[in-house]
Amino acid sequence: MINLRKLVGLQTEPDEKVEQLSENLSDVLPVFKGVLNDQPLVVECDIRTRYVKLSLQITEVFHLDEIEIFDENGRNMALNANVLVSSRYDDKYSGHGAVNGTKNGGSGFHTALEPNPWLIIDLGEEQTVKKISVFNRDDRFFTRALSLIIEHSTNLVNWATVYDNWESLKTLQAQSETEFDKAIVSALKLEPQKCQEYLNKLKAEGKEDDALAFQQTINKLIHPLELAFGPHGFSRTFALRGDKEKERILKDIEQLLAWLNDDFGLPTFISSGTLLGIIRDGKLIEHDDDIDLCYISKQPTEADILAERESLVSFLTDKGCTVRKSDLAHYWCVTPAGLNVDIFTGFIENEAACMNPISRGDVKISDVLPLQKKQIGSNTLYIPANPERILACNYGEGWRTPDPLWTFDWGRARQQFEFLYF
Repeated sequence: MINLRKLVGLQTEPDEKVEQLSENLSDVLPVFKGVLNDQPLVVECDIRTRYVKLSLQITEVFHLDEIEIFDENGRNMALNANVLVSSRYDDKYSGHGAVNGTKNGGSGFHTALEPNPWLIIDLGEEQTVKKISVFNRDDRFFTRALSLIIEHSTNLVNWATVYDNWESLKTLQAQSETEFDKAIVSALKLEPQKCQEYLNKLKAEGKEDDALAFQQTINKLIHPLELAFGPHGFSRTFALRGDKEKERILKDIEQLLAWLNDDFGLPTFISSGTLLGIIRDGKLIEHDDDIDLCYISKQPTEADILAERESLVSFLTDKGCTVRKSDLAHYWCVTPAGLNVDIFTGFIENEAACMNPISRGDVKISDVLPLQKKQIGSNTLYIPANPERILACNYGEGWRTPDPLWTFDWGRARQQFEFLYF
C-alpha cells in the first residue's frame, strides 16, 4: 500500500508527491468499471443483514450496470430482489435493471441529479453476505460512481459501512496541510470548484507559470480517469479523443451547420474556442471539450430575437437534438450523435454584428457576413468572413499564442447582453 503520510506536508516535494500518486492511484482511489472491461468492484465481507444500500457521497446522478450479492454458497441473493431508488432519471429506471442478471456495460438504473443518490436492495430477510460485486458503466461516465459507499442494515434505520471507495482518499485529506495538498485531494474527488479556486489564487498572485504547472499536474494525475481539468472543470477534452472520434465530431458539426444554415435559414458558424482552434491550428483545441457555434438573428427587436430563438430550439428538437438553457445566455445542445454544442445568439445593431460574449459593438457586420466555407479534412464548416478580426476581439491581439488558462469575462457579457439571459 502507498504511504499516504509521506505524500503530505513538507516531507515530499510536489512533483514527487504527484509522481507517487499517479503510480499508485488505485491505492488512493480504486477505479472500477464493468463487464466489458472485466473490472468490477468486488467486496469480500462477512455480515448478517437484510438491506444493502449503495450511494454516492457527492451531488451527482447515480448509475450502475448490475449488483450481485452472494451468500456462503455462492448464490446471488440480489437477483430479482426488491429495489428502492432515491429518484429516477425517467420512468424506465425503476432500479430493477440493476438486479435482473443482465450485464451490458450500460445503466441498470439511473437516478436524477441530486445530493447523495442511493439504491437499496432488499434481500427479503436477514441473510449472511459473503461478497458484493458491483458492475459499473463501461463508458466515459464510469467516474460518476467513484465516490461509492456500501452500507447494510437490518431495519432501514441503523446503517453500518461495508465498503467506502473514498476511504484512502479521506485519510489523505485528513493529513493534508498545504493548499497544494488540499487541491490535489479535490482533484482526486473530482471537485472542480476547489481546484479552480486554487488556480485563480495563483493567477491573482501573478504566478501564471505556477498556475499552468498546477493545471498540468492535475491532468497528469487524473489521466487514468480519462478526464482533464480545463475551462469547464473536469471533462473529456479533445486531447483524450482519438483521430476517428475527432473526425466524427467534425462531421457532426458539418451536419448541424447545414441544418441551421440551409434548412432553418440562419447564418450560423463556428465561434469562440472552436473557431480559434480551426483558424490557428487547423484542428480542435486539445484542452477544449465542446463545440461553440453562433448564429446571427434576422430579427429587428429584442422580443423578436427571443421568439426566433425559441423557434430554433423547436427546430433542433425536431431534428433529434436535446436542447436546454444554460446560465450564460446560450443553449446547450446535444446532437443525435451525442456531440455537446454551445449555441450563442448574435444580432445586428446599427453597423455591428453583436455576438455574445464578444464585447457588444466591436465586430462589424462585414467581419461576419457573408459567411465563408472552410474545408477541414473531408468536412466543410461555415466560418465568419473575417475570422482573424473576430478572434482578436474575442481573445485579444495575442490570440495566436495558445493560453490554456484564458477565461471569458462573463460579468461584462452579462451586462451587455442582459436580454438574452433567462
